[in-house]
Amino acid sequence: MIKTLVSTTLVINTPRACLLVRELVPTALAGREVRGREGTARIRSLWRWKLVSWPSVIVLAPVEQRPLFEGLIRSFDLVPDAATGDERLHWHGYSYHLDLSGRILADYEPDELEEVRSQIGEPYGVYVSCESMDAARAFLRRVLDGFDGLIDTNHYEILPTHEFLTLLDHHPGWDWRRRPSADLR
Repeated sequence: MIKTLVSTTLVINTPRACLLVRELVPTALAGREVRGREGTARIRSLWRWKLVSWPSVIVLAPVEQRPLFEGLIRSFDLVPDAATGDERLHWHGYSYHLDLSGRILADYEPDELEEVRSQIGEPYGVYVSCESMDAARAFLRRVLDGFDGLIDTNHYEILPTHEFLTLLDHHPGWDWRRRPSADLR
């Protein structure tokens, strides 16, 4: 885990999540642990930490499309992240964390993988974490245009990419972390 203090924002990078810790103000939380999806950090000072997770999705493609899809993503000039073994991207002023290894599929329950297989066959998964919802929308619109696969919102929904993009077009401010797609229809 890497911890970086930038002004009054601490960024904690773990293998599967990036947490933004903001609002450093005095309070009595010293010694307490904060938990992210893949790790914990102990608060060692008298500061209030507000955890804000980066929006993330898993893009699911038929395994036959892996070379094409991975090539498309790598065309964005990714930079290796030595701490995690994954990739970093800085694009149009936004930061991203990507795992192109396909290991994210190990996080799925057998019934979830079966649901995915029933729709696209054997899957390949790319984990994408974005610094903001605006960053997520910009990147996903660019990468998913013309792509036939699925998007796992990481919030209990797996949608066909064309449906996901249609929802983004019709609801530009949609935050899939807080509002399920069924509420938009």
